[in-house]
Amino acid sequence: MNSLILTAGYGNRFKPYTDKLAKPAIEFLTLPMLMYSRYYAEVLQSNSITFNLHHLAETVQSANKQFKNPNINFHYSDETKELLDSGGGITNALKQFYPKDSCVFVSNGDNICLINEGELLKAKQFHEQQSCDVTIMVGKHPQAGLSLSALYADHKGQLQDKGLNRSKDLSPYHFLGMMFFNSKIIPQLPNEAFSLFDDGLLPQRDHLKIQLYVLSDYLWFETGNPEDYLKASFSCMKHMSDTNSNFGALLKKIIKSYRPNVSFSNSDQSLVLSCSELKNSSTEGVVVVGDNCHIDNSHLKNCVIHSEAVIEGQSLDNTFVLF
Repeated sequence: MNSLILTAGYGNRFKPYTDKLAKPAIEFLTLPMLMYSRYYAEVLQSNSITFNLHHLAETVQSANKQFKNPNINFHYSDETKELLDSGGGITNALKQFYPKDSCVFVSNGDNICLINEGELLKAKQFHEQQSCDVTIMVGKHPQAGLSLSALYADHKGQLQDKGLNRSKDLSPYHFLGMMFFNSKIIPQLPNEAFSLFDDGLLPQRDHLKIQLYVLSDYLWFETGNPEDYLKASFSCMKHMSDTNSNFGALLKKIIKSYRPNVSFSNSDQSLVLSCSELKNSSTEGVVVVGDNCHIDNSHLKNCVIHSEAVIEGQSLDNTFVLF
């Protein structure tokens, strides 16, 4: 099993933070966003994981190299001269590293989507047993096809369309940012930068088996801009405080596997996830603090602090501090 994590985009909606770090390298609950996709790649026992690179490429590499795994070969597909879009990024990377008839798990590098590990393994099994060319992981969502662009399937679950307000005869689903992709179909796709769905898969839907795999139980979070990022952070923290939440337990497992020094505290006044000591400081509401931060004589309320940040004598409320 091999995996590809898409980390080349600009993350323009997340500016000014993405002027310093590529969005997949920005932390979510103390981990670079790309680590959530990498976690699933490791669940699938990937021998090799590739990241495609364009915007602030060195920050993506640095974020991944923080968390070593000697059992995995890591590769980097260079798009620094030309961004190849969602489709070209996939085919270019697969040509370099997985050119034969390979099943490759492909995931967006800024994807925060929580799914049961068993469901991920079932999706892989479905992809292989059904001899699919592409298996796209989707879920039902009340806004799919309305405010959220949807993928549409026929009664057999095969991809037919994409966008907003399409035919009521087709079922709309929300794309969860993950798929299984067979590299043997590369010759049937464009040989340059192209949009995966609009220019690649949809024009070939009558010639390829492109199947939607519907997950009934998942948590997906919009993190495209700083406001939604904070909302997603606070929501996930509340799941972690709920002893009955399976997704909260999964989050703790993922974070602890890469940040063994992390602590989680739950009091009447605050929920705190931290990898750093908070010296002479108080917390209120939901607070996330990354690794190797220097925080002294400050009050933190409903905020997220990225690793390496220095905060002294400040009162922060409802904000994200990069460093």
